[in-house]
Amino acid sequence: RPEIAQLIARDADVTFAPMDALADGLGGLDTSLVRSASEVSSGSYNYFADGDILLAKVTPCFENGKKALAKGLANGVGFATSEVHVIRPDNRRINSRYLLYVLSSEDFRADGMQSMTGAGGLRRVSEAAVLDYRPKVTDRDTQKAIADFLDRETARIDQLMEKKQRLVDVLIAKRSSEILLSVTGGLDTNAKRKPSKINDGELIPDHWEERRLSTVCLFFQGKAHEPYFDEDGTYFAVTARFISTDGRQAKRCTKNLSPASKGDILMVMSDLPNGRALARSFLVDEDNVYAVNQRVCALTPRYGDPRFYLYQLDRNDQLLRYNDGFNQTHLKNRYFLQMTLRVPPKQEQVQIADYLDEKVNRVDALKDKTNLSIDRLREFRSALITAAVTGQIDVTTWGKKGQTDRCLDQIEEEMSLREARA
Repeated sequence: RPEIAQLIARDADVTFAPMDALADGLGGLDTSLVRSASEVSSGSYNYFADGDILLAKVTPCFENGKKALAKGLANGVGFATSEVHVIRPDNRRINSRYLLYVLSSEDFRADGMQSMTGAGGLRRVSEAAVLDYRPKVTDRDTQKAIADFLDRETARIDQLMEKKQRLVDVLIAKRSSEILLSVTGGLDTNAKRKPSKINDGELIPDHWEERRLSTVCLFFQGKAHEPYFDEDGTYFAVTARFISTDGRQAKRCTKNLSPASKGDILMVMSDLPNGRALARSFLVDEDNVYAVNQRVCALTPRYGDPRFYLYQLDRNDQLLRYNDGFNQTHLKNRYFLQMTLRVPPKQEQVQIADYLDEKVNRVDALKDKTNLSIDRLREFRSALITAAVTGQIDVTTWGKKGQTDRCLDQIEEEMSLREARA
């Protein structure tokens, strides 16, 4: 392309868009990443320009709605990952904002998922599947009216979702702060303040001990190819991706794993490709025997309350210092086992664990309710987009009748009723 040749000659900056630069849901593009044109022009990247639409084609990014209408690019052009389709709308026939909403609709996503080819995590939506999709509204004036309507209505929904997400963030911070203060001796959970000593500038109860993890817990890590036993349903298998973010459940899977039992703490030692699992932990508090693969370790407390040690290990900021020194996605065993824990007497461990169970359960219940409300709002937004771009609703009268307000009120009422039943 002539414009690219000129940029290369000047070694000018262009926008660089890896998959992480694309936002989920309604989409968006982080344009802060730039590369020199000469650096990216010879790579396996897709060229795009201001006004183009980027659409993720690979699973699960397509299902998550990663897409963007490109604007504000460095020198007006960019290079994106090869795992996106670049769509250049013909503005004489289709409104770009309307097309972006079409690509966010349930109808388009369902058709795209049905057309996917490939195996496992490498399934992709083909170019033909995108080009063969027929928008339901072809009149450009109507398309613009729909896009304007959806800009207004989705902005209102997004503001409410952002407000609720801020509440979730506050709750997560409160949860972490409560745990940190309790397990480090900074919070007197039984109203009996003990004499304190200073260690590394922090006050800790004088009767607490500081001990390495290796002295208070037995440790073993799963291996990739050990026998797996689950035929009678007695054993539940655990890998990194099946430990939940709040440490309260481990889902079943089918891998070759090593055994763990009630009272053990399971922890992710090697991260997943999405980078969101390292140091997640889970307490086996049932009579079922669990099992772990090579990404997960099992810690068996030698004495005291396992719940207390689980809360100690909730301190991800401390845990992540115990990586291998080179690769931030692994906890190196010898470093990890040197982690220092503050250990109170057994009875105090029980008191702290009981206190945190009550506090954390309350916070988690509110967080779960808020997240459920966000999910309902996201579903409503998706349904509204689909109805609008397919001509199922009259966007000129929807707002006048207060339809969005009624739907939002109904969602809030449903959440209140659910809380009352709980």
